[in-house]
Amino acid sequence: MNLRKRWTSCLVCVILIVTMVWSLCACGDDGDAARGPELDVMCNIDWSSLTREGDYTNFNVVTEEGKTLRFQGKGVAVTESGISMEPGAYLVSLDYLGAISYFDVTSDTAGCGINFGFAFTNAPAVDNMTQLNAALVWWMMVEENTRMNLSEVQSGFLVMQAEPGNAQPLNITSLKIRYDDTVEQVFYKDLAYDSQEMDFFALYPTNWEVRHTEGDPHEAIMAKLEEPGIIQSDIIAGIDHSTIAVDGTTTFFSSVMSDGTVVRFEGENISIDESGITIRPDSAVTSLDAVGKIYGYCGYIANGDSYGQDATLDYGYGYTYSAEKNSVERAAQVHTYDISGDYPLNWNEGLWHSVMAFEPNFVYFSGNTYYQQEFVVSGLSIAYNPAEKTTPMVDAAWNLDFTSAYLEGERYNQAKEALADESKGSFDFYLCLLPDTPYSYLTDNGGSVYFVPNTFYTVGDLRDAAGNVLDKSNARVEAGTTLDITVGDYAFKLEVPVIERYIGAETMHDLVPYAFPDALGVNNTLVVPVAWADQKDNANEDTLTLYRKNLGRIMDATGNITDYSDPADREFSLSEYFEIASYGKLTVNSFLTDWYYSDRNFAEAETDAPDKYYVDEILGWVKAQYPDVDWSLYDQDANGYVDSIVLINAGTPSNDSYIINSYSGAIHYRESYFGDYAGTPKEPNAHTFVNINDRFLRKEGADTLIHEFSHNFGIIDYYDVTYSGINAVGGFDMQSDNKGDWNAYSKMAVGWMEPQVVSGLDSGESVEFTIGSSALTEDVIVIPAAGTQYEGVFGEYVMIDLFSDDGVNQYDTKGYGLQDALGVRISHVNGCMEKRTIEAESKTTPGEVSTYDIGTIHYANNYVGDGMGRYNVEVIQAGKKNTFTTVGSRDLQLSKEDLFYAGDTFTAEEYSEFFYQGLMDDGRAFGYTITIVAVGKDAEGKPMATVRVTAQ
Repeated sequence: MNLRKRWTSCLVCVILIVTMVWSLCACGDDGDAARGPELDVMCNIDWSSLTREGDYTNFNVVTEEGKTLRFQGKGVAVTESGISMEPGAYLVSLDYLGAISYFDVTSDTAGCGINFGFAFTNAPAVDNMTQLNAALVWWMMVEENTRMNLSEVQSGFLVMQAEPGNAQPLNITSLKIRYDDTVEQVFYKDLAYDSQEMDFFALYPTNWEVRHTEGDPHEAIMAKLEEPGIIQSDIIAGIDHSTIAVDGTTTFFSSVMSDGTVVRFEGENISIDESGITIRPDSAVTSLDAVGKIYGYCGYIANGDSYGQDATLDYGYGYTYSAEKNSVERAAQVHTYDISGDYPLNWNEGLWHSVMAFEPNFVYFSGNTYYQQEFVVSGLSIAYNPAEKTTPMVDAAWNLDFTSAYLEGERYNQAKEALADESKGSFDFYLCLLPDTPYSYLTDNGGSVYFVPNTFYTVGDLRDAAGNVLDKSNARVEAGTTLDITVGDYAFKLEVPVIERYIGAETMHDLVPYAFPDALGVNNTLVVPVAWADQKDNANEDTLTLYRKNLGRIMDATGNITDYSDPADREFSLSEYFEIASYGKLTVNSFLTDWYYSDRNFAEAETDAPDKYYVDEILGWVKAQYPDVDWSLYDQDANGYVDSIVLINAGTPSNDSYIINSYSGAIHYRESYFGDYAGTPKEPNAHTFVNINDRFLRKEGADTLIHEFSHNFGIIDYYDVTYSGINAVGGFDMQSDNKGDWNAYSKMAVGWMEPQVVSGLDSGESVEFTIGSSALTEDVIVIPAAGTQYEGVFGEYVMIDLFSDDGVNQYDTKGYGLQDALGVRISHVNGCMEKRTIEAESKTTPGEVSTYDIGTIHYANNYVGDGMGRYNVEVIQAGKKNTFTTVGSRDLQLSKEDLFYAGDTFTAEEYSEFFYQGLMDDGRAFGYTITIVAVGKDAEGKPMATVRVTAQ
């Protein structure tokens, strides 16, 4: 979701997203493709909710979109300095968050480890951690920005434990969770995972129930041991002590396998004697010879009971990237990775741990760095097939869990061929290799060698679909584009992930018809005032008078309309604003119902986003309360969804500075057309809605309501939703600071403007346009890159309009120093959209299935983390200095100096600070000179400007 905060009104605004465009933006501020918002737990704790009951600590965290999440800890203390966890302590969330892709933990405690895992429940909510079915699946040493990946299991609840072997309490100073809140909660009956698919996680049970799905990893490996050709060897029992050699911290030795094969080993920070191998926190042992496909490990330790769960090994996989080599000279030539988490050796005598998901052919195991004592491993057996000495690599893949795809026609970004920040788990290029493995349950990248370090591969040529080598500095990526990758002696054609562009949509309604109602004609909006159980006195006639004034045109149940707008008021009602901004092309009528009396207290709802059940409940109440309403008036495109719903809550906060939620959202993100949830035109269901607290109406009029209602038509926020301190449109925009008009791109995107297009000019040729103010007329000029054709509003181009303090700008310009402003505004637009194809069964004609092409909207105005400084809409400042998108700049507001006037010229070369490498985002040269010939008023006193465009 997109989030915004206005500190003057403590607004949290969540805009409508149908599908996040992970191909266009990095979907976050960390450069990977994890999608959805990031929750900063420590920064969002509601300290008034902190309670302690026996061993349990409870507290709430409020997400940026206003949802309250309950957390519970056992053995946990929460203070402003951090979350302190005793060794073995647990911390979980009790509310479904969304599909968690990872969380980042930072600690100021040295030498402590943490276990993390997944959890599911078979109920919509739980009251305590004992009602969750959970497992801890991995451990990590907690350092600065330690990232824990949960993308494999898509857990919806946070589950973490301070390692029981920690020598001191673990103090967490930062805990951030990335999650996809568009993914609905998964219950047991819907689980797609089975235990075999999670073999490599080494399930380490928590002290509450662990749910296992079909199968058992232990049974699977035990069955494998019975297959012909599989042998077992105890590495430690077979050590030839005459071969032991020590070179600094490195120990070399050989071990004789049970079939007589001699395998060389290299160990780091170990020592060997007759009792076994002494393992220390930073120990690691790698074989230098391939033993064959390994299916499992079984280790044990002398006097294991005295160690409890503290003495553990990390079992791992090892490959050499050669189709020929069965041996190497140094362990550095083998790619190794811990896959098992910590595995207590006192449990392991006779208990095999499966690595069947990977089937490596080199042995690798290591000590756990958080356990600060040494111990002696007495025996370590492996089960393997010596007949298969190598595991061929059969395919390479670009892992989209960590890197974003390209949109068709985008410029290739050579900088993304390297790791962005390996220490933080943030990757621009994340290479996977798929080994030859017979396990049928391994699909796609399920059996891949995750994260091939860049020391093992080289990146070669970029090629088009025909195999021709492209110039990486200016190449545009299309379907079939490949990258030459060499890993050892393997050569792969790595297909660059490319998503097809949606070309041909003329409006947001065309892009996603089931989500965005048509912004042309009449929009009949259902408006429900909500009164709370503890504040019923707010449900009075004075409050309704306020609502009517801000809504403007009110339609009763019979269709009669009364306009309550106040013409003398220096604020616009909802209907007045859209009548003026749309040049009369959109009329908004509001059906204001009677009061809906909630059975909840306002304190329970003031920071919560209504869930779909609550919105459905309200809509059901309206249908029952008004049985004779013609609902086809509220579903004018007949798609089974109410076009527009506004919930106004009449709640008075206990603290005036307290955050009250205001947002536009969708309650069924992935529902479409006549999907399972859709109703019928005569009995439509809810989809998109606006929620607003009436405090905004009392303090600032309809501004916030208009902003949120605009999202209803697919228009995004133009401020920086990552709060990095930029504002590409300069703030003065209804979708940025809740002030002024829509920008010209937004108006084109809903069909209010038809642009004048520049194309087909030969070098030296010019064309002139005279335009009126975009606040009063439909005039706008668009200029795609020279030599290209205009592909519609959802493409890339330079946009020119005339800014004036007229229309819906008139009351807000003074606060920005824009009163009497009259100048040309030049913007760079990249509105390219992603194409999706869906199939839907008709609700009205069962069995009839149709295929629909739909598009997506941008997640944010800036394409976060792409390194190219791309924006959906960016205003180009006439002074040639880019302050709007410079982090830390104090000049983020549009001023008269940012507009162009008579005699000013513009070229992309002169204004290269606003273009990546001086080119358009797709790598093409803009190729035009723009000259402002005149700016003023015509004979009738109306704003006008003459603009000349010359091909270079």
